[in-house]
Amino acid sequence: MMENPPQLQLMQALVFFSAGIAAGLLYDVGMALRRSFGTGAGEAADVLFAVVLCSGLFVLGMLVGNGGVRIFMALCCLLGGMCYKSICGNRFLLVLCRGMGCLRRCVGRCKLPFLQV
Repeated sequence: MMENPPQLQLMQALVFFSAGIAAGLLYDVGMALRRSFGTGAGEAADVLFAVVLCSGLFVLGMLVGNGGVRIFMALCCLLGGMCYKSICGNRFLLVLCRGMGCLRRCVGRCKLPFLQV
């Protein structure tokens, strides 16, 4: 079995750490949808989050991970999400909730039946 050089493993760790930050951001978008539009939008956002996260990890594992996702890659992704949530997650969530509130008011003013909230 061939080993990966340390530079490649560091690059893989950084890519998956960045993916964890993106996953935290995507989760906050779903949380803002849930708070603004109710549980139906929240459930749809949770399903979308799970599908995007799993497929994203798979694709990154195939592209960057030489055909597989190793334990350290998943841990780096988890660490990236935790760092995002601890550093700027709450502030960004407030901004998203304000934006979703504006979007909800705009959708509420529309007279199209499929856009009614």
